Amino acid sequence: MISGSLPVLRVTRVQNQFHTIAVDRCSLSRNQIVLYAGCIDGRIRVYALNLGTPTSLEDQDLLSEESSLHTKGGAAIKALCVRAAVGGQVEIVAADTLGQLTIFNRQQIVWRGSSLGAVTTLTAYEDATGCVSYVSGDVTGTIMSFSQWDRLPEWRAGRRLRLEAWEGRGQLRLVDNVMDVPQCPAVVQLGEGVRAVASALFPDGAGSAQALLAVCSDRKCLLLYSADQLVQAVPLPATCTCLCIGCFTHSAQSRGLLQVALGGVDGHIYVVTPTLAAEASEVVGVLGTSSQCITQITACPSVGKLDAVVCAGHFSGVRMFRGNEMVAHGDAPDWVHCLVYYEYSAKQVDTGCDTSTAEGILLAGTSQNRVIMYDIGIF
Repeated sequence: MISGSLPVLRVTRVQNQFHTIAVDRCSLSRNQIVLYAGCIDGRIRVYALNLGTPTSLEDQDLLSEESSLHTKGGAAIKALCVRAAVGGQVEIVAADTLGQLTIFNRQQIVWRGSSLGAVTTLTAYEDATGCVSYVSGDVTGTIMSFSQWDRLPEWRAGRRLRLEAWEGRGQLRLVDNVMDVPQCPAVVQLGEGVRAVASALFPDGAGSAQALLAVCSDRKCLLLYSADQLVQAVPLPATCTCLCIGCFTHSAQSRGLLQVALGGVDGHIYVVTPTLAAEASEVVGVLGTSSQCITQITACPSVGKLDAVVCAGHFSGVRMFRGNEMVAHGDAPDWVHCLVYYEYSAKQVDTGCDTSTAEGILLAGTSQNRVIMYDIGIF
């Protein structure tokens, strides 16, 4: 199948070098988004990004900074998480290369903590009851769950758990409670660097669901946690650097299941269908193949068809896969080191009826401080 080209909506530059980007999903529209950039000087810079007429990679403009938030740590920000908090306020979580974790609410610091090493990944974790916390992973193999309320009641001390080495059929076993860690509801120590984490409510096909945290590390396995309990360790053919969650195969779609897609250093995108039953999960296939290492991956949900996966890595631009085929590619003048997909509701008036459709846009941050916006709606 010959892949198409992703239309470029806008190419902008920012003055400060950044590692990661995020968007405010509470105020999305077709014409403007609020963009957050985690910069190497420890600041989170906020930009209003307007969508004009479709442009080209050569038509670039300098994005003006609206405001900035200072973590006061001084280290480069490596990961960002932006979500709507109670009362409609935007909560921003930043993690840096010194392991400092900072939560902002109403543009004020409301909580600060630290991991054991440089943080590599960050995500929001929502359990089946709707309670939300944040989970970070770092280069020492520490997975830590936290929220802004952890510092208030001192008795909410967490546990540090040690993972025993491989045993049996590639499974890992949690062993004794090693030490108390104050102000942390849950800490897990892997012993090798954490590359990526993501969470979702995974349905079992029988009407129930379980909140799972998917983790990939320097070891060739996918770890699945429920709270701070290891549920399964799924062996992988190669070390994977990134992951995302969606429905990527027809068999999972027919059963209403979610899957985990992982980008490998060997250029393959592996797909795992987590099983909540007693049998172990396993890799169900390869969604796509690139000739170079994959370092970024994101899922693009679709209505009525399989979710797409967009990846980036040690090559220029981005590549989009759906159902074992590369359906599109997006050009970029340099390597892409961060990806964000978001949807906005576009109202359409047709034959007197007001209808609303979800349109998708992909943001790609590059090594030369560019932010490229791709329109993926037609794919």
